[in-house]
Amino acid sequence: TDILGGATTFVAMAYIIVVNPAILKAAGLPVGASTVATIVVAAVGSILMGLYELVPAFATITMMVFTYNIANGLTAGLVLYPLMKLLAGRRCEVSGGSIVLAALCAVYYVFGLPH
Repeated sequence: TDILGGATTFVAMAYIIVVNPAILKAAGLPVGASTVATIVVAAVGSILMGLYELVPAFATITMMVFTYNIANGLTAGLVLYPLMKLLAGRRCEVSGGSIVLAALCAVYYVFGLPH
């Protein structure tokens, strides 16, 4: 189990070290700096998870809090972006897909669906 877990982690880290700088390059960040930052964050995250291996409930709860906050922020953004564009009179900049996503997110909030 430990060997399989280690191999899975290695493959995931190798993948993100290659892909993340390419994504950040499209955003205008230099490849070298973003590669180093990705490696440092991956290493620190792996070390912290290794240190807290004996306390998986703490790590799970911490990750759930971060994920919950990120998901709520993304959901609010999906609702507010097309709404602000429509209110500003820029209907041509709003795609049908973003309107559908905004409607689904609004339904999600109105009915309080669980995460």
